[in-house]
Amino acid sequence: MSDSDNNYNNENYREGRFVPPPIQYIYVTQEPSGSGSDNSESSVPEKKIGFALTSMIVGIVAAVFSCIPTISLICGGVGLTFGTITLVKHKDGSRMAFAGVICSSLAIHIAICILLVIVALDIPLIQKIIDDLLWYLRQ
Repeated sequence: MSDSDNNYNNENYREGRFVPPPIQYIYVTQEPSGSGSDNSESSVPEKKIGFALTSMIVGIVAAVFSCIPTISLICGGVGLTFGTITLVKHKDGSRMAFAGVICSSLAIHIAICILLVIVALDIPLIQKIIDDLLWYLRQ
């Protein structure tokens, strides 16, 4: 190494002005694997599990919030729809889609049962909460 390359012998360093060396970037490109002329992207299978994952996540959310019928019915319907689409059209992610369909169905059934109990019993506490909410919204 020459004196001009060494920062300890550099005038700028001795005067308190340290100048760092320039940053060198290394660019790495990935060569296509295989030893043929087949460089197409179709050689790498691409999994599309977006609907299956959505079905599973929304189904779990619906199952967790199954005590709140409106959230459960909306999330359960979305999860059931996405899961059914995945199971019918795609084979990738079928386990997640199946889990989403099961959780969504369970959440919808629980929400319907809760709604039937509320309507059948005509619970005064629920009526009072609804009346208070309506009174608050009117003001």
